[in-house]
Amino acid sequence: MQPRLLLSAGLVAGLVLGVSGAEAAPKTLDGKKVKTITFTAEAPPQANDATALQNDLEEIERVTCTPPLCASLDFVYKPAKGVKATGLLFESSWTAPVGTDIDLYVASVDRRGDAYELASCGASAGTHERLYVPASSFKPGKTYRMIAYFYRSVGETVTTKVTFNGPNDIPTTAPAEFEETVGHVNCGL
Repeated sequence: MQPRLLLSAGLVAGLVLGVSGAEAAPKTLDGKKVKTITFTAEAPPQANDATALQNDLEEIERVTCTPPLCASLDFVYKPAKGVKATGLLFESSWTAPVGTDIDLYVASVDRRGDAYELASCGASAGTHERLYVPASSFKPGKTYRMIAYFYRSVGETVTTKVTFNGPNDIPTTAPAEFEETVGHVNCGL
């Protein structure tokens, strides 16, 4: 009987060690105990212009990407009692201003684990991208995903985070009509 208990304990320990970060339970962003959730990922040297174009033609959502094309982290949005939510600020940052283009996506995740885009920033220059998403876009208790999409990379570290009630300080330098018809600029400034 004792060998069986040791075998069972060993099996349980092996299962616990075998759970990766992606399979672990997502952190809860509550605005009280946890105000910011951050992840860091290595973006290997790559150019995904053709992959992104093909995915667009096939209507494949970029929020469903997998490494090494992107890195992501799920979190649960659940404001703590007494905390008034105004919005979430998402940010991705890296160091190479030339040769690297990281796009930032925010997605809702359904019960099956399927992701659906809520917001994105696809600016083509700079060393960071930011998105401010109002609290009305989120439902308490639901899972969301922040994604750093490695459109192009010279090989570097990318840090992505979400901040509960972060400031909406994204500039409005480019007019809204330009942002809608030509492309993202303000979220990359």
